[in-house]
Amino acid sequence: MNAEVINRFVSSSQAVLNDYFNLPVGSGGPPSVMGSGASLQPVSVIVSVFGDLSGQFVLGYSEEVALNIARSMMMNPDYPELDDLCISALSELGNIIGGMTATELTAMGFECDIAPPSVVRGEHVTMSVQLDKILVLPLKCRAGEFYLYIALKESGHH
Repeated sequence: MNAEVINRFVSSSQAVLNDYFNLPVGSGGPPSVMGSGASLQPVSVIVSVFGDLSGQFVLGYSEEVALNIARSMMMNPDYPELDDLCISALSELGNIIGGMTATELTAMGFECDIAPPSVVRGEHVTMSVQLDKILVLPLKCRAGEFYLYIALKESGHH
Protein backbone atom coordinates (compact mmCIF):
# COMPACT_ATOMS: atom_id res chain seq x y z
CA MET A 1 0.00 0.00 0.00
CA ASN A 2 1.18 3.45 -0.93
CA ALA A 3 2.37 5.46 2.11
CA GLU A 4 0.71 8.63 0.80
CA VAL A 5 -2.61 6.79 0.62
CA ILE A 6 -2.20 5.53 4.19
CA ASN A 7 -1.30 9.03 5.36
CA ARG A 8 -4.58 10.39 3.94
CA PHE A 9 -6.57 8.05 6.20
CA VAL A 10 -4.55 9.09 9.24
CA SER A 11 -4.65 12.82 8.45
CA SER A 12 -8.41 12.71 7.81
CA SER A 13 -8.98 10.90 11.11
CA GLN A 14 -6.86 13.49 12.90
CA ALA A 15 -8.53 16.45 11.19
CA VAL A 16 -12.10 15.30 11.78
CA LEU A 17 -11.62 14.36 15.43
CA ASN A 18 -9.65 17.51 16.20
CA ASP A 19 -11.53 20.08 14.15
CA TYR A 20 -15.09 18.85 14.67
CA PHE A 21 -14.91 17.35 18.16
CA ASN A 22 -11.83 18.89 19.85
CA LEU A 23 -10.12 15.50 20.17
CA PRO A 24 -6.49 15.91 19.05
CA VAL A 25 -5.17 12.57 17.78
CA GLY A 26 -1.62 11.25 17.96
CA SER A 27 0.12 7.97 17.34
CA GLY A 28 -0.65 5.17 19.77
CA GLY A 29 2.47 3.24 18.80
CA PRO A 30 4.09 1.64 15.79
CA PRO A 31 1.95 0.26 12.97
CA SER A 32 1.68 -3.48 12.49
CA VAL A 33 0.63 -5.77 9.68
CA MET A 34 -1.83 -8.61 10.15
CA GLY A 35 -3.11 -11.24 7.77
CA SER A 36 -6.68 -11.77 6.73
CA GLY A 37 -8.67 -12.91 9.74
CA ALA A 38 -7.29 -10.13 11.93
CA SER A 39 -9.18 -9.62 15.18
CA LEU A 40 -11.08 -6.36 15.39
CA GLN A 41 -11.99 -4.27 18.40
CA PRO A 42 -15.37 -4.79 20.17
CA VAL A 43 -16.88 -1.79 18.33
CA SER A 44 -15.78 -1.54 14.70
CA VAL A 45 -16.96 0.93 12.06
CA ILE A 46 -16.33 -0.61 8.64
CA VAL A 47 -16.22 1.57 5.53
CA SER A 48 -15.84 0.04 2.07
CA VAL A 49 -13.84 1.90 -0.55
CA PHE A 50 -14.30 1.34 -4.27
CA GLY A 51 -12.92 2.75 -7.52
CA ASP A 52 -9.20 3.02 -8.26
CA LEU A 53 -8.67 1.74 -4.71
CA SER A 54 -10.83 -1.03 -3.33
CA GLY A 55 -11.14 -2.63 0.07
CA GLN A 56 -12.06 -1.46 3.54
CA PHE A 57 -10.90 0.72 6.33
CA VAL A 58 -12.09 0.17 9.87
CA LEU A 59 -12.14 2.38 12.95
CA GLY A 60 -11.90 0.00 15.91
CA TYR A 61 -12.72 0.95 19.50
CA SER A 62 -13.11 -0.64 22.88
CA GLU A 63 -16.60 -0.15 24.36
CA GLU A 64 -15.20 2.50 26.72
CA VAL A 65 -13.40 4.49 24.02
CA ALA A 66 -16.42 4.23 21.70
CA LEU A 67 -18.63 5.71 24.43
CA ASN A 68 -16.08 8.44 25.20
CA ILE A 69 -15.83 9.48 21.54
CA ALA A 70 -19.62 9.41 21.15
CA ARG A 71 -19.94 11.57 24.29
CA SER A 72 -17.56 14.12 22.74
CA MET A 73 -19.45 14.04 19.46
CA MET A 74 -22.78 14.60 21.23
CA MET A 75 -21.25 17.18 23.59
CA ASN A 76 -22.63 15.25 26.55
CA PRO A 77 -19.85 13.96 28.84
CA ASP A 78 -22.43 12.27 31.10
CA TYR A 79 -24.19 10.23 28.42
CA PRO A 80 -24.84 6.96 30.28
CA GLU A 81 -24.28 4.06 27.86
CA LEU A 82 -23.18 2.94 24.43
CA ASP A 83 -26.61 2.71 22.82
CA ASP A 84 -28.04 3.04 19.29
CA LEU A 85 -27.60 6.83 19.32
CA CYS A 86 -23.88 6.44 20.11
CA ILE A 87 -23.48 3.78 17.42
CA SER A 88 -25.16 6.12 14.93
CA ALA A 89 -22.73 8.90 15.90
CA LEU A 90 -19.73 6.58 15.46
CA SER A 91 -21.07 5.46 12.09
CA GLU A 92 -21.35 9.09 11.02
CA LEU A 93 -17.79 9.68 12.20
CA GLY A 94 -16.66 6.88 9.89
CA ASN A 95 -18.68 8.46 7.08
CA ILE A 96 -17.10 11.90 7.59
CA ILE A 97 -13.57 10.48 7.78
CA GLY A 98 -14.22 8.25 4.77
CA GLY A 99 -15.66 11.12 2.73
CA MET A 100 -12.75 13.41 3.54
CA THR A 101 -10.25 10.66 2.72
CA ALA A 102 -11.98 9.84 -0.59
CA THR A 103 -11.91 13.53 -1.53
CA GLU A 104 -8.19 13.77 -0.74
CA LEU A 105 -7.43 10.54 -2.63
CA THR A 106 -9.34 11.81 -5.66
CA ALA A 107 -7.24 14.99 -5.55
CA MET A 108 -4.17 12.69 -5.65
CA GLY A 109 -5.51 11.04 -8.82
CA PHE A 110 -7.23 8.00 -7.28
CA GLU A 111 -10.89 8.13 -8.30
CA CYS A 112 -12.66 6.46 -5.40
CA ASP A 113 -15.80 6.60 -3.32
CA ILE A 114 -17.10 5.04 -0.13
CA ALA A 115 -20.14 2.99 0.82
CA PRO A 116 -22.17 3.87 3.92
CA PRO A 117 -20.47 2.54 7.07
CA SER A 118 -21.49 -0.61 8.89
CA VAL A 119 -20.96 -1.01 12.62
CA VAL A 120 -20.11 -4.42 14.05
CA ARG A 121 -20.09 -5.12 17.78
CA GLY A 122 -18.69 -8.19 19.48
CA GLU A 123 -15.76 -9.58 21.38
CA HIS A 124 -14.47 -12.06 18.78
CA VAL A 125 -15.01 -10.34 15.42
CA THR A 126 -12.43 -10.91 12.69
CA MET A 127 -11.78 -9.11 9.42
CA SER A 128 -11.42 -11.44 6.46
CA VAL A 129 -10.41 -9.75 3.24
CA GLN A 130 -9.10 -10.91 -0.12
CA LEU A 131 -5.74 -9.31 0.57
CA ASP A 132 -2.61 -10.69 2.16
CA LYS A 133 -2.14 -7.79 4.55
CA ILE A 134 -4.15 -5.54 6.82
CA LEU A 135 -2.28 -2.50 8.11
CA VAL A 136 -3.12 -1.69 11.74
CA LEU A 137 -2.38 1.81 13.01
CA PRO A 138 -2.88 2.51 16.73
CA LEU A 139 -4.06 6.06 17.41
CA LYS A 140 -4.88 7.83 20.65
CA CYS A 141 -6.74 10.87 21.88
CA ARG A 142 -8.02 11.90 25.30
CA ALA A 143 -11.02 9.56 24.77
CA GLY A 144 -8.53 6.66 24.68
CA GLU A 145 -6.68 4.48 22.21
CA PHE A 146 -8.32 3.22 19.03
CA TYR A 147 -7.20 1.51 15.85
CA LEU A 148 -7.32 2.25 12.15
CA TYR A 149 -7.29 -0.92 10.03
CA ILE A 150 -6.59 -0.43 6.32
CA ALA A 151 -6.97 -3.18 3.70
CA LEU A 152 -6.86 -1.67 0.21
CA LYS A 153 -5.57 -2.60 -3.20
CA GLU A 154 -5.17 -0.59 -6.38
CA SER A 155 -7.55 -1.70 -9.10
CA GLY A 156 -4.97 -1.18 -11.83
CA HIS A 157 -6.71 1.77 -13.45
CA HIS A 158 -4.43 4.32 -11.80
